[in-house]
Amino acid sequence: ARKFAGDNSPTAYEDLVQFYLDSPHFGERWARHWMDVVHYSDTHGYEWDVPAKNAWMYRDYLVRAFNDDVSIQRLILEQIAGDLIEPRIDEKTGINESLIGPMAMRLGERRHGDNAQAEGVTQEAVDNMIDTLSKGFIATTVACARCHDHKLDAVEQKDYYAMAGVLMSSRWIVRSLETEDPNLGTLETLKEIKQQLRGKLSAVWKEANNEISERIRRTPLENPGDSKDKKKKKGDEAPSFPGTLPEIWNHVIASASEGMEVDQSWKDLVEKFHVERENLISENRANLHLIADFTRDEIPSGWHVQGFGMKHGRVKDGALVLSDATDEIAMSLLPAGRWSHVWSQRLGGAVRSPLFAQTPAPTISVGYAAGHFSSQTLIVDNAFHSERMMFNKQGIEDWLTLKTGNLQPLAGTPDQTPRRVYLELATKSFNNYFPPRDKYGGVTREDERDERSWLGITQVYEHPKDHPPVDELKRFTPLFTGESLPSSTEELAERIASLLIASIEQWSQDDCDSEDVRLINEALKGGWLPNDTASHPEIAALRDRYWEFERRLQPDRVIGGVADWNEGENAQVGVRGSYTVLGEEVPRGNIRFLGGPGSRTYLESSGRLELARNYASDKNPLTARVFVNRVWHYLFGEGLVRTVDNFGQLGEKPSHPELLDYLAQRFVEEGWSLKKLVRLLVTSSTWRQCSMVSEKNQLIDPENRLWHHRPMRRLDAESIRDSILAVSGRLDNSLFGPPVNPHRVAEDSTKRLYSGPIDGDGRRSLYVKMTLMEPPKFLATFNQPIPKLTTGARDVTNVPNQALALLNDPFVHEMAGQWSEQLRRDDAARPEERIVGMLAKAFGRQPTRQEVARLADLAYRCAELRGVDSEEMLHCQEAWTDVAHSIFNLKEFIYVR
Repeated sequence: ARKFAGDNSPTAYEDLVQFYLDSPHFGERWARHWMDVVHYSDTHGYEWDVPAKNAWMYRDYLVRAFNDDVSIQRLILEQIAGDLIEPRIDEKTGINESLIGPMAMRLGERRHGDNAQAEGVTQEAVDNMIDTLSKGFIATTVACARCHDHKLDAVEQKDYYAMAGVLMSSRWIVRSLETEDPNLGTLETLKEIKQQLRGKLSAVWKEANNEISERIRRTPLENPGDSKDKKKKKGDEAPSFPGTLPEIWNHVIASASEGMEVDQSWKDLVEKFHVERENLISENRANLHLIADFTRDEIPSGWHVQGFGMKHGRVKDGALVLSDATDEIAMSLLPAGRWSHVWSQRLGGAVRSPLFAQTPAPTISVGYAAGHFSSQTLIVDNAFHSERMMFNKQGIEDWLTLKTGNLQPLAGTPDQTPRRVYLELATKSFNNYFPPRDKYGGVTREDERDERSWLGITQVYEHPKDHPPVDELKRFTPLFTGESLPSSTEELAERIASLLIASIEQWSQDDCDSEDVRLINEALKGGWLPNDTASHPEIAALRDRYWEFERRLQPDRVIGGVADWNEGENAQVGVRGSYTVLGEEVPRGNIRFLGGPGSRTYLESSGRLELARNYASDKNPLTARVFVNRVWHYLFGEGLVRTVDNFGQLGEKPSHPELLDYLAQRFVEEGWSLKKLVRLLVTSSTWRQCSMVSEKNQLIDPENRLWHHRPMRRLDAESIRDSILAVSGRLDNSLFGPPVNPHRVAEDSTKRLYSGPIDGDGRRSLYVKMTLMEPPKFLATFNQPIPKLTTGARDVTNVPNQALALLNDPFVHEMAGQWSEQLRRDDAARPEERIVGMLAKAFGRQPTRQEVARLADLAYRCAELRGVDSEEMLHCQEAWTDVAHSIFNLKEFIYVR
């Protein structure tokens, strides 16, 4: 302020405007404005306030975009269809900014569950999206046409369902934002170390024949092994054949303990094995149809794989995974497929299927394993937070059988419309619904913070409902082939050890198959192979070196996003808005009154890209006008159209329609630039008027619709809080990053309403976590809107709660104390000198003598109340805390004239 006041150059004001346009905090300010339009929140509210997946990255995206003056036309395209247009790469972070944009449509209240569990879950979310898009971009209340044609505006009910079809055709997934892989160099090092480990570990195992035999003999009888019994067929009452090496050993030992000779027990097993194996082979041949094979390099058609973990996770049989337990070397060997944790459990990923055919509904089995809360979910009708999510903790690959359902078709529909269902396998970071609602699946806060999460997939089969894949027991064939029978447990242990050594030999030569992998994994699980770090220091040292480099790997940066991986599907009209009583099908499209080719019918995929192009078109009669009006509103306090979210019949007419048209035309001609528009408006004579009102003008235009003076305005909630932080010296000016929990008197862990520091770590209000279920109370007191619906124009109230907040809120008290602590280090010689500096800092102007005198009198009185005389009062922190607190409560502190 002093610098500007002392600048006598003719361009002083324009230079000041440019200074603020160039400030990195320009983007923060305008991001907050747009966040009101898209009703930004870090959580999804409803009953559990589930986190919106990394929503804060969308907030940072807005800050960067407004600072870089990215075309508003481009931002519209990105926020509706950023996944369908060419990438826009941020030079500093290397992420694809375009993929962040669609998070705008995901914000707001979202229920958990899906349509088959509670009808209307998806439709409610889509209704909110339609309301946000239509109000936000074209100031039209399209959501009013859900139940019937709009009563006042040119919006038909079919227009609503044309848009609904567009939005319901896309999948709501978590996307990686990476454009380059930062891990390639580290992965090469890890490959070299793991190859050395594999060689040394295989040598130890091959030399441990006698030790393995001894470990087998010491296996306790009660050890059931690591896999469930395998039966011939469902309902077969014959005894199941042992499914693992430990189970085979235990079967013989159990028989011996009952008095049967080892050779006789083995002879019985041999006979059962050959009969069982023939039946199992026949069972699989008769019933299995391979629909996806992940053991090959190419991704199966229609399936989608994401994440660094899955990208680098294609392996052939025998890939070694190291244990993260301090006393173990190997976790397991992997069969051929895609496994996210080949190199690190911190590298995530996801596998998503095509939509499953619903007539008839198939049953599928997936060769799958997972750990650390990786999930398997049947997603029904593009549910956001599916309660069908399950956490599979099986560490070794096995078959996961799923009925894909015609999951309770829509009751009352003419054709019993089948559901749209697909399978999602996802690690924590790629799961929309992680962390889930409180206590779901046993997830703790520690589990939420743990970066580890992994999954793997091999093959997917379709089969009749009661005939899933069965283990053909091929790996045991060498055990049960030959005429000789083991006559003792020692001989049997040696035979099993020899089988293992043969598989280990194949593994050491990088020539093993899936059967060798299963045998070695069964032995590892049973504790039959040397696997402790203490006995093998050279291997342990290599393992430690591996983990040292593993910590350098960078997981994907992810955010909730959108994907057009399905064919578009039209919506049916909901009779009187019903979710279940449906009428005619409506082609996907946009509102017809907007005109243009294809305004009603979109044929390509979902139609989102066409919708985005329509909204962002230079020829769209509304978009530019609506945005320009919003900017005018944010700068002047009211828009040229005061109903900024509604240009329809229930909205107000513009006070200056020709001016609005001119500004919109110029805005488009200048490349949809926000900064150019702001510069134009704030250098205008209208903006530079004073707030003094003449009686004559007041009589002619009492509402100031002709803009004859600059209206006095109260600061918004964020500016009040940020001003308190700034003048107290506590403001942290750093940009970006995860949100800070607001301070709360009481926490509620069931809804993740945790408390943060009173001052929010000094961060701007933009970075305080917005929990939809309980927004930050100080900000809400000063009219920060509840983020459920678009709020282009905030309420501005003057109520007792606001005065009480400035008087009593612990944040205000703490910042007053912080300011007084700063004052103790100034060089003021007299109280009056200090007060001049305080008021100049708080108001941005030099105070009057009267103002200084009154505050000085207050300072003396506060010191006197604490027994401090006038000579020492400059050092009385409590007195100056009271003075600072008083300044925070002055009207001019929260009002701009």
